Amino acid sequence: MPFPRIFWLFCLFIFACGTTHLIEAIIFWEPIYRFSAGVKAVTAAASWATVFALVPVMPQALKFPAMSKLVDQLEGEVRERQKTEDSLRLSEQRYRTLVEATASVVWTTDAAGRFVARQPSFEEFTGMTWEEYEGDGWIKAIHEDDREGIAARWATALAACEPYEATGRMWCAQAQAYHHFIARGAPVLNDDGSIREWIGTVTDIHNQHIAEEKLRDQEARFSAVVNTAVDAIITITDDGRVDTVNLATEQMFGYSAQELIGEKVNSIMPPPYADEHDQYLTNYLTTDERKIIGVGREVLGLRKDGTVFPLDLAVSEMSVGGQRMFTGIARDITQRKQTELRLQSALVEVERRDTERRDFFSILAHDLKHPVISVQGLLGLIEADCGQMLPADARENLKLATSEAERMKQMLVRINELVRIDLVEIRSERVRLIDVAQRVADRFRPRLARQNVTLSIDAPDIQAAFASHLVEEALTNLVDNALNYGCPEEGGSIQIVARIEDGKCRMVVQDNGPGIDPRHHARVFEPFRRLSRATGVPGSGIGLTAVRRVMQRMGGDVELVSEVGEGARFSLVFPVL
Repeated sequence: MPFPRIFWLFCLFIFACGTTHLIEAIIFWEPIYRFSAGVKAVTAAASWATVFALVPVMPQALKFPAMSKLVDQLEGEVRERQKTEDSLRLSEQRYRTLVEATASVVWTTDAAGRFVARQPSFEEFTGMTWEEYEGDGWIKAIHEDDREGIAARWATALAACEPYEATGRMWCAQAQAYHHFIARGAPVLNDDGSIREWIGTVTDIHNQHIAEEKLRDQEARFSAVVNTAVDAIITITDDGRVDTVNLATEQMFGYSAQELIGEKVNSIMPPPYADEHDQYLTNYLTTDERKIIGVGREVLGLRKDGTVFPLDLAVSEMSVGGQRMFTGIARDITQRKQTELRLQSALVEVERRDTERRDFFSILAHDLKHPVISVQGLLGLIEADCGQMLPADARENLKLATSEAERMKQMLVRINELVRIDLVEIRSERVRLIDVAQRVADRFRPRLARQNVTLSIDAPDIQAAFASHLVEEALTNLVDNALNYGCPEEGGSIQIVARIEDGKCRMVVQDNGPGIDPRHHARVFEPFRRLSRATGVPGSGIGLTAVRRVMQRMGGDVELVSEVGEGARFSLVFPVL
């Protein structure tokens, strides 16, 4: 303050004047003239002292700006102070709004790190009262397993005057459980560098922590699956360099992961695949034309020791962080290829032996047929020339020999038929099912009449495409088998039923004969096998064998359902169009 001495003299003078006036008023009631004279003397002295004090400072006082200027200056200072106060209020309002809007707990402490004022957001989150967390009481909101570590980090930050950060678990009143959090704080300094206070936040990261744990679990499971897979799994970048490999890749190719990662993937490919790979990749990235991507194929791999081996390879595309990448899954098919070669060799051998078998039976049937015919002829001559002269038992033996010769001839014919089945062309044509059944039935009309057997047909009048000539042959064998073994001597019945379901035709031949014991169902389809009760009935024993062979060539089969005393039901099942 300028001129303080004059200021105090003015104050004394004004005080003395006021006192003088007060005494003048009192004298109206009390005559205190002497005291009044003393006060007036003091007032006079103060006046003269002020005058004498003003004389030396007048030159300085005259240098002061005019009163208007002082007023303007004072008004400017007032405006600046008002502006500063408005800024402070706005800043405080923004701070309060930020604290209220943020999901984090905002806290402040004194320089020693103690709560000295209420923390509304801390109270809301933890449910603690001011009395509970005042000072250092906030530590009680921390999980007991985390308290020591968090307190130590807080003490370190306070001592070093450096930003503070810690993670742990803190009680959440709303969830009634401890939530994972991250706390951050920073010191606010005075002009001299000393700490005025600490300001910080506590952010609830519980959901994030749970999500990260789930992600870690998923990554661990994925890693376990990838590293226990028997197939090599390789990821590459869009420039053809290896990004990751699994354990099977290392074992399959003989390289460690460190040796492969970052290298061109064609280093594990022999020519010409190694030379073609980069061009395939470039073409795909340029044109999106898929030649390998999404298409499984067989390729060759190259081991570290130079061994070339066959692989099944499937490549797929993915995007990771906006970058195009590719995953290749490779399976070593060396053993499969070796097995295929062995099977192919075995198949060639089987076909060779099958051809030899067919040739043998064909030659056998052809070469034996003529001697059998000759024997039949000779037996016929013996019977014509001297049959009547032979004794009864000799004539019976001659008759039996003639019958067996005929049976032998029929067996040779059937053997030829079996050989022919394997060679006959499978020729499909569109025919009506009822026509096929009717043609077979017409072949047996005379025999049906002789044996007094009725035959009925239940077939739809629809067309289907299949090898009708082979089906007719198989159906003929089944009806013949029913007449020979499945019908009573008098009054038997046979039914032919045809149906088409789910792309397959089922043609059934049902008789009402003695039936077949289930124990013998498999035997009836074996060549030259006849049940004991069929003795004396003409036949070669390979009719049902021929039926099954025909169905198998057509991609179908023959089924048998029968019980003793309930007749037999044979079903031809084969695909149709």
